[in-house]
Order: sequence, then C-alpha cells, then structure tokens
Amino acid sequence: MVASGESDPVAAITRQRAVFLRVVAHGSSELDKGRAETAAAYAQIAADYAWHNHPGLFASPSLETLVRSLAHAVATPVPARRRTPGEPEHILHVLTTALRVGGHTRLVWQWIRNDPQRRHSVVLTGQSGLNRSGKPIEVPRQLTEATQASGGEVTAMNDRDDDVLTRAAALRNLAAGFDAIVLHIHPYDAVPLVALDVDGRPPVIFLNHAEHVLWAGATVGDVVAHLREESAAVAEEFRGIERSRSFVLPVPLSSPQLPSRDDARRSLGLSDDAVVLLTVGTEYKYATRDGRHFVDALLPVLERHGHAVLVGVGPRDEGPWERAKIATGGRVVAFGRRDDLEVFHAAADVYLDSFPIGSLTAALEAALAGLPVVQCELPTPTLLPTTDAALAGHMIRAPLAEYGARISALVEDAASREAIGAATRERVLDVHTGETWASTLERLYDSAQPRSARPTLELDEARPVAPIDEWVQWMNETTNYSRYFSEAQLIAHTRFMPKDRRLVLAARTRGLAKLVEPIDIRTRGHLERPRRYVAADAVEPADWPVFVKAVLGAARRAPELRG
Repeated sequence: MVASGESDPVAAITRQRAVFLRVVAHGSSELDKGRAETAAAYAQIAADYAWHNHPGLFASPSLETLVRSLAHAVATPVPARRRTPGEPEHILHVLTTALRVGGHTRLVWQWIRNDPQRRHSVVLTGQSGLNRSGKPIEVPRQLTEATQASGGEVTAMNDRDDDVLTRAAALRNLAAGFDAIVLHIHPYDAVPLVALDVDGRPPVIFLNHAEHVLWAGATVGDVVAHLREESAAVAEEFRGIERSRSFVLPVPLSSPQLPSRDDARRSLGLSDDAVVLLTVGTEYKYATRDGRHFVDALLPVLERHGHAVLVGVGPRDEGPWERAKIATGGRVVAFGRRDDLEVFHAAADVYLDSFPIGSLTAALEAALAGLPVVQCELPTPTLLPTTDAALAGHMIRAPLAEYGARISALVEDAASREAIGAATRERVLDVHTGETWASTLERLYDSAQPRSARPTLELDEARPVAPIDEWVQWMNETTNYSRYFSEAQLIAHTRFMPKDRRLVLAARTRGLAKLVEPIDIRTRGHLERPRRYVAADAVEPADWPVFVKAVLGAARRAPELRG
C-alpha cells in the first residue's frame, strides 16, 4: 500500500516530497523563532519520514541548510586540538544504533578488526530504544570486543533525556580528542551532523551504507565513502556529491571459521547427498514488481533435480516460500532470520543472490566460504543488483531465461562448483581482506582532510520523478516500509521533551502533512484524505481531551510512550 493513499507511484512520490519539504520548512521557521531544540526535532522527523516515504530526492539542500544552521546554533565552541603527526591513531566511529542482525553494524566491527594498528572507539547516539519485542537494544558483543581489543571504548549517549543539541554539544567536545571520525549513522540522525558541520573539527568520513534512500549529511563529510562504484555514481548524479569527494571502500571482511560440512548439515536437518542451494536476504528482496517471485524461478530446477534443496535464510516459512515447500515435498526450507550464517555456508553447495534486490554482504560472505555465486540479471536500476569489484568476472550472471540452466549445470557438476567457488573466494580475499583492503583504507584516511570551504549541494528539489525513484517507492510499498508519522516515530524524536510539548509537536507535524492534498496524477483531482492524518495545526488548552484521543489513540499501547 502507498503510504499517502495514491496507487500511482509518481503521485505518491510527489506528495511525499511536498510533505517532507513542508516539515523541513517548519523546522527552519522554528529556528528563526529561536526554538533550536524544536527545529532539530523537526529536522530528524523530516529525514526519518523521507527515509521511509521516498520523496524523489536522495539529498536535500533545504535539509542540509537547516542542519548547518543548527550546528552554528550550538553554543559549544570547537575545542582546540593538535593533530597527531602522520597517520591517524585514534578513530571515532559514530553510529545511531548498534544492531546484532544485518550488515550495518557487522561492517563496523570488521573495520576495527582489519585496522589493528589504530585505536578505535564507538559512540552510539540513539541506543536506548526498544526492539520489536519491547526489550532494550543490546550492543552486539562482537562490536564491544573488537573496540576494547583495539584499546578503545563504546559510549552510549542518553537519547532518552537529552535533546539533539545537548548530545551534539557533547559529541563536539568528545570528537576533538580523535584523529578522524567515521559516521555510520541512520539516515535521520542529526546529532553528529550538528556536532561536526563546523570548522576546526577532525577529518570526517561519511559512510554511505544506505545508498537507495535520502539521508542527511551530504555536506558534512570531508569525504563520502561508498561500498561500491555504483553508489558513487548515483551520489554524483542524485546527491550532488562531486567525485573528488567520493571514495570507494570495499566492505571489510575476514576469513570465516566454518564448522564441518557433516556437522552443519546434521544441525540443519539436511541429508548428506543433497545439493544445497543457499540464499540469504530480507524477505522483501525476493518479490518483483510484475508479481513474480524468486522461488518461482527455482521450482523448475528443483523439479528436474530431485536431490536439490533450496534453503533461505531471512525469509519466513510462509507465502511463496511455504507454497514452494509444499509443491516440492519439503525441498524448499525457509529458516527466517538467523545469525549463525557460518553453519549455512558450511552446509551449502551453491549460493544464489537474492533478486530483484541483491544482498552484497551476504554474497561476499558466501563467496568467502568457497561457494560459487549465481545472479539473475533483470532490467532494474543499477543500485538494486549486487555488484562488486571482487565478484566481477567470477560471479555467474544469467538472464532469467538462462538462469535455471546455469544453476542446473552446477547441480550436476561438483568439480565445477568447487573450482568456481575456490577462484571466487581467492578474489574476494584479495580485495576485501588483508593488505589490499588495508592499503585502500590508508588512502581513504589520507583523503579525509578538512576542506577550506564547507561543501554545498547544487540540486533541484523540484526535479521530475525519475525511474530510480519509482523503484524505491515500489520497494517501500512492497516491504510495508512506509511509516507515515507513526506515534513510535514521533516519540523517538521527541521523547526528551516534556509530554505536553511532545504532544503539541506531534499534532503540528501531522497537521502540516494534512495541508498537502493527495493528488491523483492521472486526473489531477484530489483524493480522499487518509483518515490517519490529524487535523490540528496547533493545540489549544481547551482541545487537549480531543487531541490526546486523536493523536495517541493506538499509540497508548506502544512501549515507547510508557517509558
């Protein structure tokens, strides 16, 4: 479902852009009135909204200007510091939240492990939230251990009680003691941007790990590090980040310690004589825009080879996966989310990259385990399929019409599987680990020198919607990722406020959104307003009973509101 109510993607994106820019403008208005704390909350709400409801922009000059103005509104001066001669010695990694599952946090601890000659510390600006089970989000053990082993420490800021500007001032003070800072932040996180979008601070590297969405901070980094060349190209075209400020850093990896094949298969309930086809990815990466599904392309292969088994890690045993399991007599097995991927790698024979949306880190980790990697070529934007310098020339790529035949050939030829997997593994080892990766990192550190003039963006915020925008919109709709000013979202960015101010801001935000009419792009007519919008632009004392009922409604059950 389209978050804003339109079935036409261009109409949805157009409306989402108007809502996003309106909230940013309101933040600027609040700052002009001297209410910097509230302006910072609006900046985060706007960026979070754009992250989940694509506005047809990947960067916003208006948002960057607001963030820079907030940085100058923080009274804390940049502390005096002396640069350490030569190479940076103590690196500060800034994250919003460290998570156990997924490649985002894993990349940080792999970076630290692969850069052992330096000390590394970590600051978390927003770790005090709750997970889907309503429990506190714990810092992954691997991140803590890697940081402490390097001689550094992990610090979690108090985002429950301290506002954006308070945390930004604290981070500005802390950052002065480091030689370089790496931002691995969520797309909405204004804390490090407000702290560091000033002169006199250490060099800043902004890691572009969310290449397919709008994120704040395009003007803050002295250099923007991308995980693949395609991200740098998109950043130049759609984010206004010139190539001279971009750097491609391959995903840092380490050679895995795998259990034995027999032990792995026994633990997963897989037979010794099965040819195991493994895929790893979040569920949404397997459904195409025309209604076809990843498993549909594999059913003929499984029908032809009675000893072949498809194993999915990430997808749940429901929908297309469950239907395929029934159709194949149990030879399609969806394990859901797991963090013991080494067991699956040890048990597998072939790795199948998810499509239409690839999983770069998952494919690389499978290659490191010695598995041949197969990719289906589809007519999708450059950001969606897996691409990597190490996989080029080694990953088996085939159009949909030939995809099944290429997999069948691997199922039938164990020697070919082993040879291709071994060659792919050696290439990934060369690019993503050891001295080659370390020398690339050195060049990145060297390129991250503070610039004499702070970067600006030359982008048209009224540009036409492009095909890549429609794909991002489709992804958000398919995954139900759109989150239209939910109570949990608003509370996450305002929970440091007194409850009365928190409620007023929530009502005003939704009121701003309601002022933007849903548009049917085909008829230019107005659609019915979605009922979830709250009409109040401001709340008078006499309106409190109605307001509380209208705004918080279902949110009374949310753990965040009770905290």
